Amino acid sequence: MTHETSFLYRSLSFADDGVPAQAGYSRGLRSQWRYGTRTDEVVENYAAFSRAFGLEPGRVVMPLETHTANVATVSAVDGGGGVSRPLELLDVDGLVTGECDLALCITICDCAPVYLADADGHAVGLLHCGWRGTRGGIIAEGVRRMEALGARRADMYAIVGPHICADCFEVGSELIDEFARIHTPEELETMFRERDGRLTLDLTVSIRLQLLAEGIGSERIVASDECTMHGDTYFSYRRGERELRNLGFIVLRARH
Repeated sequence: MTHETSFLYRSLSFADDGVPAQAGYSRGLRSQWRYGTRTDEVVENYAAFSRAFGLEPGRVVMPLETHTANVATVSAVDGGGGVSRPLELLDVDGLVTGECDLALCITICDCAPVYLADADGHAVGLLHCGWRGTRGGIIAEGVRRMEALGARRADMYAIVGPHICADCFEVGSELIDEFARIHTPEELETMFRERDGRLTLDLTVSIRLQLLAEGIGSERIVASDECTMHGDTYFSYRRGERELRNLGFIVLRARH
C-alpha cells in the first residue's frame, strides 16, 4: 500500500510482467473523485494521482456510471472529462482505449471493477460490474470493444478487483431469475447461496464464467479475495458510506 498526500492505492499486477499496463484500486483519503463534488478534495486527489503516475489531469477519463452495460471507446479528446471539466460520458459503465498514457477511471463502492489488458499492448479496458451490468452483458461488450482496437481474446488478461464478497452480498430471490437468463441451473448453484434465511450472490463466479465464455483463458483471469465491506480498507456502500467512493484505474504504457 502506498500513501501520497490524499492518494492511497493498491496496485494490481497482471500475470505476465510483459503486459504494458498499470492498474490499481484506491479509496482516496479525501473520498471524492468526481468533478463537481467537493471540488477541493477532487483536485487534491487527482493531483496526487497524477504525480504518482506522471500524468496530467487532462489525461484522465471518468464516465457517469448508472449500472448499465454500456462501454465507450475513448481517446485523448475525452481526457479530463469528469475530472478537470464536466462529465460527457453519460450512462457509461465501461471504458476501453488503445492510447498510451491515458488513464481510464471508474468509481466503485462494493461493485466489482474488471480490468482488461492485451498482452501485446493494443488496448486496455475497465468495467464497472454491479449485478445489473454483469447480468446485462458488460463483459461481452468490453471484450468486443477491446477486440475492435486490435486485441486478441486469446491474448487478453483480466483482473477482478476488490468488491463485496459472496458472504456479504445479500440479494433478493428475484436475482436468481435475472441470472437464469445467462447461466445454466448448474452455474446458478455455484453463484447463489442460502444460509439462515439469507440469499447471497457470488458476483465473481458470474464474471469469471462470462470471461471464459468470451475466450479469455482461466490462467489469465485473476480475482481479488478482498471484500470492500469487511474492515475499513475501502469504502463500502452497504456498510453505510453512501457518499464515498473508491477509484479503479488502468493505464496503457508505451513499450520502451
